[in-house]
Amino acid sequence: MKHIFQWMAFVALSFSMIACEEEDSVHPNSGVPPPPTPEPEQLAAPVLSLVEATAEGFVLEWSAVEHAAAYAYVIGNGEEVATQQCRLAISGLEPETTYLVKVKSLSADLTRYTESLWGSLSVTTLEEQEPDGPDGPDV
Repeated sequence: MKHIFQWMAFVALSFSMIACEEEDSVHPNSGVPPPPTPEPEQLAAPVLSLVEATAEGFVLEWSAVEHAAAYAYVIGNGEEVATQQCRLAISGLEPETTYLVKVKSLSADLTRYTESLWGSLSVTTLEEQEPDGPDGPDV
């Protein structure tokens, strides 16, 4: 009987040691570091194209950037403005003036994506047209 008790104690102790070893290997406090968190990926910069220019303004557009939730733009030294559109119509500008327009992609999930670098384009407004005379255009 004494041998059976010793054998049962040995078996129980063996199972408890195995169970502890398996538990420790998957336990978050086991001393094994978790896998590294990947660095966020930088979004692509928008590529701007001029759609139309007038003496008083211009229209720009760009293709949607994958994973971008919005865009920010700056005209000259102006303030940064956010938009969800891929088209920008600006009016009320001076004729024959060059403006630097910059646009960047913004992320809604900064753990996975960071904002892009600025995409930029210089746009010159056109010369102001003289109004036609009462008899039609001057020849």
